[in-house]
Amino acid sequence: HERALWAAWGGPPVPTAVIAGFRQRMRRLLALSDVYLCPSKTVSDDLASLPEFNPERVRITPYGAGGIAPIAARTVRGRVLFAGQSVPRKGLPYLGLAAEKLRHSTGEVRVFVAGEASTQVREQPEVASLKFLGVLDRKRMDEELSKADVFCLPSLTEGSSSAVFEALAFGVPVVTTAFSGSVVTDGVDGLIVPPRDAAAIEEAIQRIVNDRALRSRMSSAARDTAARYSDDVCGQRFVQVIRDLQEGL
Repeated sequence: HERALWAAWGGPPVPTAVIAGFRQRMRRLLALSDVYLCPSKTVSDDLASLPEFNPERVRITPYGAGGIAPIAARTVRGRVLFAGQSVPRKGLPYLGLAAEKLRHSTGEVRVFVAGEASTQVREQPEVASLKFLGVLDRKRMDEELSKADVFCLPSLTEGSSSAVFEALAFGVPVVTTAFSGSVVTDGVDGLIVPPRDAAAIEEAIQRIVNDRALRSRMSSAARDTAARYSDDVCGQRFVQVIRDLQEGL
């Protein structure tokens, strides 16, 4: 659907035969597996569309924050960061439309995109108000996260975005969708918006940027969330799943 809607962004559609082959492979794996290790409920919900799916085998085991060591915050009010592939399924066209609305309503908010973006993507009218930073190394990415006022990933499909974990670890409130597979709690460490809704993205960003007390509370909560999903904690959860499985055999 998204490839057809944003055909000018490039990339051929996935052949029907490839999709059918992938689904068949997943059906076999579901039938063979005693446990489904899913990084988020989003993944388990997707698997539930297959007839072999057994909900009793689901174990939600998030990836975790990946040993991130945040540097001191140098927050720039109104600076919004997106990180990831510049493709429609990440929701970038809708963020671009939201950025255009923000540009006309206020000159305070600017939206930056970290990650690979083809020339074809950068030339699309929907992204005219986005500032593309290109692919960043770890140091530069940390610098961008330290400056971000809001992190936005309006993804349409995601297992569990590592970029969201990074933003939380830096204390950056996150605007995302329920389909990003994130651990963000609406109104606590960020805001959850409907998919494909540029107006909702604009409103959520404006809400955080304009309400500095809210932004401060969400920033503190974001760090707390990241701490609950450290490598050690998530590793222990994974090990416990394996131990429980062994005991049940």
